[in-house]
Amino acid sequence: MALKPDVSAFGVSDSNSEATVPEEGGVDGVCGDDMSAKAGEGPEPADFCGKTITHNNDLDTTDMLPTSLSPTHYDIHLHPNIESGHVVGSVAIDAMLNERVERIVLHAKTIDIQSVTVYLQSAVVASVGPEAISYDAELETAVIELPSAVGGVADVPECAQLIIAFTGMVSDGMYGLYYSKCRDRSGEMSRMLVTQFQAKCARMVFPCWDEPATKAKFTLSLT
Repeated sequence: MALKPDVSAFGVSDSNSEATVPEEGGVDGVCGDDMSAKAGEGPEPADFCGKTITHNNDLDTTDMLPTSLSPTHYDIHLHPNIESGHVVGSVAIDAMLNERVERIVLHAKTIDIQSVTVYLQSAVVASVGPEAISYDAELETAVIELPSAVGGVADVPECAQLIIAFTGMVSDGMYGLYYSKCRDRSGEMSRMLVTQFQAKCARMVFPCWDEPATKAKFTLSLT
């Protein structure tokens, strides 16, 4: 199994990103230097994640996420079952909490969030399960309702961390985390897992702020 990290995901650029994959999960470790990849049917060029992307002057800024939290780093771990397509994952999100909040809104599509724990200054301030989470299919967001408001009363930015456990599925199209085919060193056909996070497909793999203006570094591991 191989996973190809896409360092341009959710606004991350090559210059400020980190991507790590276990050595046995690298593309060369599965398909060799003479890898020949073949993907299945995918969306049209103007279509990403099942939706047509509009030009910038057509975007509705009211659909952008609240700025109460500003992510700075994602530590993502994925455990996919290559046979069933089921994915179990977790992500630790370091962020600046810019104001007092009672709910957290981020992007999530085809993902079920199992639990969320919020830390401020290394102390747990909130912990919720799936019953506190709702989804907006049109906006492709998850809303996490906290038991009580968290954050400084003076709206002074604080260092926060979100620990999110979730489940998902390997995509049946050429976006998110999906199957591809290649020939291994012996010439046999083999399957591998690859990613396509642009333009807004990172949200299909893990909960995140999936907007170009919200840049953050990330690390990625796969088992």
